[in-house]
Amino acid sequence: MRRVEYKKSFDNTYRNCSTAEQLKVDLAIRGFLDAVEKKELPKGVGLKRLQNDHWEIRVDLRLRVTFRMSGDQVEFGLVGNHEAVRKFLKNL
Repeated sequence: MRRVEYKKSFDNTYRNCSTAEQLKVDLAIRGFLDAVEKKELPKGVGLKRLQNDHWEIRVDLRLRVTFRMSGDQVEFGLVGNHEAVRKFLKNL
């Protein structure tokens, strides 16, 4: 079982999402974590390496969720559009 951590930046951007968007984010994260546990990433997960150990999951056409994986820990950093992800990475 992986340890999951939600950074303050994730919490802040998640709260700014509508209820429908939050539901989509929850489903995308749950689907991703289930796939990682099974070691099977289905097509359409929208997984993309961003830089170094930062990755993103595509929630829908507009929304992305960034995360880092280290050992058995997954750390979610942000929910946002392409531009928000770009700014987030620039400030690392």
